[in-house]
Amino acid sequence: MLEVVGSGRMRVSNLFIGAIEGRPIFTVDVPVLNDGTVIYVLRMVVEPERILQVLRSQGLNEHWIAAVFDRDGVTIARTRDSEASVGTKAGAGLLRAVSEGRSGTYENVIRDGTPVIGTFRRLDMSQWFLAIAVPRERLDAQRNRFLALLGGGGVLILAAAAGLTLQLARQLARRLGEVGEMAGKLGMGQPVQPSATGIRELDAVVDSLSCAATLIASRERDLSLARKAAEEALASKAKFFAAANHDLRQPVQSLFLFHSALQATFPVDHPASRMLLHVERSLRALERLLSGLLDVSRLDADAITPVIRGIAMDELLAPLAEEYRLRAAESGIQLRLVPCREAVRSDPAVLERVVRNLLENAIRYTPSGGRILLGCRRRGGGVRLDVVDTGIGIPIDQQEAIFDEFHQVGNPSRDSTMGLGLGLAIVRRACQLLGHEVSVASVLGKGSRFSVMLPGPPRPG
Repeated sequence: MLEVVGSGRMRVSNLFIGAIEGRPIFTVDVPVLNDGTVIYVLRMVVEPERILQVLRSQGLNEHWIAAVFDRDGVTIARTRDSEASVGTKAGAGLLRAVSEGRSGTYENVIRDGTPVIGTFRRLDMSQWFLAIAVPRERLDAQRNRFLALLGGGGVLILAAAAGLTLQLARQLARRLGEVGEMAGKLGMGQPVQPSATGIRELDAVVDSLSCAATLIASRERDLSLARKAAEEALASKAKFFAAANHDLRQPVQSLFLFHSALQATFPVDHPASRMLLHVERSLRALERLLSGLLDVSRLDADAITPVIRGIAMDELLAPLAEEYRLRAAESGIQLRLVPCREAVRSDPAVLERVVRNLLENAIRYTPSGGRILLGCRRRGGGVRLDVVDTGIGIPIDQQEAIFDEFHQVGNPSRDSTMGLGLGLAIVRRACQLLGHEVSVASVLGKGSRFSVMLPGPPRPG
């Protein structure tokens, strides 16, 4: 089955003894693809008796012998001595002829010692081969009987056998091909019209494909409606947040003005000054919350259209390092920039927001005396941006959850000075918007490294 997933093509197995059935069987694996990717594989288990029924339905001459063999030359079905022949190896003469070409004639001595002359042909899809043999004595008798009239009756009989071999080979291949074609239509979401193949196991798969197609079409309609409703809700949420953000910012700005007026009224050593300091911190937290919620909603609603262009990383990182170096120093943290002379392709404004959020996160979770390193290095055909800290680290079971909204490590009391838990959520959404991969590597108690993979500039020519 792994071969089918890798190749995306139908595969018919050789004959083998089924572990559950305890008798000879073969399997047909049919891949169902969507946009060139195998989404699942249908497996049917077929008994050799079904192939024998197809051979016998052709109305062959009672003296002729038709047989189907797998890729290794093991008998799948044979019209003479059918039960005793299943699982036995084809004769040396037939195997030799098959190894030399995909179709032709051969001479052989069959199991009961009868010399035969026959024709064979490989089945394209399964690489099995089909053979029809005529006992030599029957061929000689016919040739002698019709020699005067036809000038070689044996040749005509052999030609008829060859024609029948080709017809049977095409019939078997067509029946397998029809199942594969229906599976392909199912993967592309096209309607499936069931048609009988004459082989019970294949017909069961055909019916399953038809039912699956109906079910998938119904679910796709439901998904389409649900997707449309979700998109409308997301757009409505973005509009609500934008409007609410605008409406809330006005009273918040008024509060800042009142706070400044009150702060100017009292001297620094006045008892009210300490309370005003707490008020200011709360107002700053509220302002960050409103800005974060607006950014998240805009990113979710695809309200930001990135403008991708070439960026010199030194020009982007140097001003940010200078700005945040002072903020880090206030907390007793050393921030160092490793010069980076690489160029990348991204949206400068959105990428700057990503770096800012990563730096703020590093400062917030690195204790006094710690270090933060900002830089980038070439990796393959791209450039990896790194923000490394010696902070508290992240437990391995939370390294995915930290990118969710309002999830924080080491802040059970929800202290607003430790942030609001939106910074990394914005980082992930912004990177998804830009098509950049963001990752984290962390050791608890030792620090973390947040990385963003950026595409390098296009190669000239």
